Amino acid sequence: MGGQVFYFSLFLFIRGSFSAMSLRGVKQLKELIIRYSDYDGSSRGIREWMSNNLLNFAKNNAALQIKTELKRAKHPLLIGQYANGNTKTVCIKNLDVATIESQVAHLRNQIGRRVSVLPQSNGFSLILLFQFSLFQLFYRISPIHLSLFQFLIDGINWIQEASGE
Repeated sequence: MGGQVFYFSLFLFIRGSFSAMSLRGVKQLKELIIRYSDYDGSSRGIREWMSNNLLNFAKNNAALQIKTELKRAKHPLLIGQYANGNTKTVCIKNLDVATIESQVAHLRNQIGRRVSVLPQSNGFSLILLFQFSLFQLFYRISPIHLSLFQFLIDGINWIQEASGE
């Protein structure tokens, strides 16, 4: 029975020291800056989180340097500075305490790599492809297909004229 408890506590020790926030055992989030306002309504959630949860968060993450900045008339931000020099900023305006806790955990659990923006198409290449396929359809068809196509259009027009009278 005693051996099982030892293995379980060893598993918790290993699991806790190599969590998702580390790269080769080194924790990547070095500094967390909390920027908030002391009287604006958009900072209400972060003020409540700081009064209730900040001390526990600081105790659980002793290697993390936590700074608070008072900026009036600005929306609250979480700024994470990582070991590789990158920073990530999260706007937390009008968020509740649970959402702020998840945003802080999200910043803590990231490695700090840059976010790569995927290129977005403006539809221009799709339009060119569509125009080229129309060109192939109308200008590269044989005269036999063209006469068949014209016959079908004439038949549709004749049916519409006959039903319209």
